Amino acid sequence: MALNARARQNGRPAPNRAISATRLPVAGAENRNLTADHSTTTPQRLSDCVAASLERYLNDLDGALPTALYDLVMTEVERPLLQIALREAANNQTRAAEILGLNRGTLRKKLKRHGLS
Repeated sequence: MALNARARQNGRPAPNRAISATRLPVAGAENRNLTADHSTTTPQRLSDCVAASLERYLNDLDGALPTALYDLVMTEVERPLLQIALREAANNQTRAAEILGLNRGTLRKKLKRHGLS
């Protein structure tokens, strides 16, 4: 089966079709209009989801001040981002680098840093 046809059958966009980073689909929502918070309204922007997660994290610290928050967030977000890009590219690093807008060498360094190579 052709890649584009298989993608359409799985409810995913064709590989050559760009997706706005602010309106990423939610896994398992192919037949429903679900968002990350499982509501049936217009999907949230990715930045809204990140902000809500950060607010929950800071509230869970119960007043303690975080240290190296920037590095923590970048590390926590980068690993699943790389994993999902590789999955969507069928583990083709060149295609994953294109999806991410990275040089393939940069992607390889990041994969190695996260133990994903």
